[in-house]
Amino acid sequence: MVTVSQLFFNTPARRKFLKTVNTEMGHIADTVSNMALGHPDIQFRLIHNGKIVKNLSATADNVGRVVDVLGKDIKNNLYKIEFTSDFLTVQGWISSPRITRSTSRGIYLYVNRRFVRNRVIQHALFQGYGSRLMKGQFPVAVIFIHVPCDQLDVNVHPTKHEVKFAQQKKIHDAVTGIVAERLRVAD
Repeated sequence: MVTVSQLFFNTPARRKFLKTVNTEMGHIADTVSNMALGHPDIQFRLIHNGKIVKNLSATADNVGRVVDVLGKDIKNNLYKIEFTSDFLTVQGWISSPRITRSTSRGIYLYVNRRFVRNRVIQHALFQGYGSRLMKGQFPVAVIFIHVPCDQLDVNVHPTKHEVKFAQQKKIHDAVTGIVAERLRVAD
């Protein structure tokens, strides 16, 4: 259990950079959701001012956690993707092209169970959708990539949210191919 209280009580200079309580709580809730998607076998409960904001039970069913975090309305519009090669495993769920968001906030990328932001994987995802998405629309996706640690550089950014792959093109092509194929089959 992790409890955080009076985080900035002795560093008032940091307090002035905080946004509204609702904005900061939204950032915290997003972080909890990111961790929960990457670790469905762990229960996550977020409580704010005595009120339960999120309560995600531990589950062995990964798609159950995806639906819990992203919403029950997309359950019937998720397509499972799977790909394995000699050094790469890609698994996850992508939404039907009918289910989109106006921002990329519905895209969750994990490399070796760590939530990351990676333009190569995002670009591959968009290429896989091809012309199925309207301009300014983003799919909903939860993609787990596993590569050997020696094929990955996690020291690209201080927050460790960005990673660099030793074989970026192969990973890009694999994600593009599996997404395009899955959507073709669904059509």
